[in-house]
Amino acid sequence: MFKGTPGETDDDVAVRLWQKPEVEAAMMSFDLHTGAVRSMVGGADFAESQFNRVTQGYRQVGSTFKPIVYGAAIDSKKVTAATVVADAPIAFATDQDFIWKPQNYAGDYLGNLTLRKALALSKNTCTVRVLETTDPGMNDDVVYNFARKLGIGGPPSGQLPEGWVSTPQTDHLCPWVKETKDSTICMGRYPAKPDGITNTAWRAQLKPEDDYECRACDYSMALGSASLTMEELLRAYSAFGTGGKLVQPYYIEEVRDRDGNILEKHDAVDPPQVIEPGVAQIVNWLLQGVVQEGTAHDASVLGLTAAGKTGTTNDEKDAWFVGMTPNVITGVWVGYDKPQSLGVSSTGGHTALPIWVQYMKEAAPKAENSGPFPQTSDVEWALIDEDTGRRVTSGGRSYPFLKGTAPEGTGAAAGQKTLQDLSTDM
Repeated sequence: MFKGTPGETDDDVAVRLWQKPEVEAAMMSFDLHTGAVRSMVGGADFAESQFNRVTQGYRQVGSTFKPIVYGAAIDSKKVTAATVVADAPIAFATDQDFIWKPQNYAGDYLGNLTLRKALALSKNTCTVRVLETTDPGMNDDVVYNFARKLGIGGPPSGQLPEGWVSTPQTDHLCPWVKETKDSTICMGRYPAKPDGITNTAWRAQLKPEDDYECRACDYSMALGSASLTMEELLRAYSAFGTGGKLVQPYYIEEVRDRDGNILEKHDAVDPPQVIEPGVAQIVNWLLQGVVQEGTAHDASVLGLTAAGKTGTTNDEKDAWFVGMTPNVITGVWVGYDKPQSLGVSSTGGHTALPIWVQYMKEAAPKAENSGPFPQTSDVEWALIDEDTGRRVTSGGRSYPFLKGTAPEGTGAAAGQKTLQDLSTDM
């Protein structure tokens, strides 16, 4: 039991951290090594509502989805943690006859940023550009496939039985829309399209009464437009804290009868390796940057080795924070059951993170949670000038790279003009 007032349980400690009429708070915490759930709070008051917002509540996850986009991008080797991305206005035409213009939360733009800085500051425009670079036109399901490995949107893809069919009921990562003659990209169909017919010919014969659903992923995925449960979101993050292994949380250790005989017992299993260890380590390093000098900086007061990500949805309807130490992963969500604004500046960092901090003071003793996260030889390190993304000999910040993806050295120190710079200036 974590320390609280006499007689308090772990869940009591967490629940009393947030008391505000009609606002709900949910929290889940489990051991990163075993998956054993340490605490689960499904709502602010069980007497008022028995709905479990950890396992039953589907809410938009906002910026907590960004590490999954960055992980897929790094795994594709099209970008690195040091790739420079423009934090600037961006716009896309849509097939609904309007222009989509994703904006940063505060409406500010900082120019060119490395992926490390972009995630630490949770820059929306940068994340959309990373997704666009990784999967132009959303034609290859790069982020979708990466997320499905992590169990986002449905059962982890590596655990699916033979013959499993993706349907609107079993796969909720991307929206499903009715296929029409005017449809363009359709990455998944339900029911399946007959064999031996092209997409163009198939759509030409569709009648208004025909009901075929298309899985239609779009760039809004980058900003967490998907609605997920806290349980599946934390399970996905576990891979970033374990070197790529997906930890399945469990709730019951064993069941005994009144005579002490064991009726049921949890059988420990080794978590499957679902993403490359090097990718997991790099994403974890990026998430540590969010805590050290980004939107989750308030978590650093604990003095723990911590990695995590804040999340805020449109109009502050949902506030999230998912964070972990080398031993414990904990997520917090705050919002109304009937979505409405929590109020101006009710971001994940201002609303959910303080609950996480207070809980982790008790759940994660510093002596046990100040060591490193898993390291792998699949990663190499290089000094990077963060203003340019170039490799330097001194004065930069040390960045991790998958082997063979680090930029070539310029032979310069950070901030020093290179021959290329001088020739360009001339």
